Amino acid sequence: MSETRTPVRAGAPTDLPATDLRATDLRATDLGTTDPRAAGSSTAPDPTLELFASRTLTEHVVRGLLGLVLVAFAVVSAQDHPWALLALVPAVVAWRGCPTCWLMGLGQTLTRRRSDRAACDTC
Repeated sequence: MSETRTPVRAGAPTDLPATDLRATDLRATDLGTTDPRAAGSSTAPDPTLELFASRTLTEHVVRGLLGLVLVAFAVVSAQDHPWALLALVPAVVAWRGCPTCWLMGLGQTLTRRRSDRAACDTC
């Protein structure tokens, strides 16, 4: 059985066998990590949930409405009072980013609410 070699660039070692890197299965335990979250376990916290979701749906909707009112105020008042554009800063804080970030948080808040209800049903 003969071993086929792939073309080698100049200066590269020629005595190494060719390996298929796609077949390599590298896990966190192979890297010496003992953190179970790094190994891809299901107990890893969702960063989207931690960053964008609210404790309650009411809180999330109030934050969204507050941001919307602040943006509307800034746009309407900007022509007469340019300092009104500073109202965009608390709007971004209320939304925890852009409107898309707020929508992601809404989805995560609803997901958390469903999972909390499902957990209570099994108790």
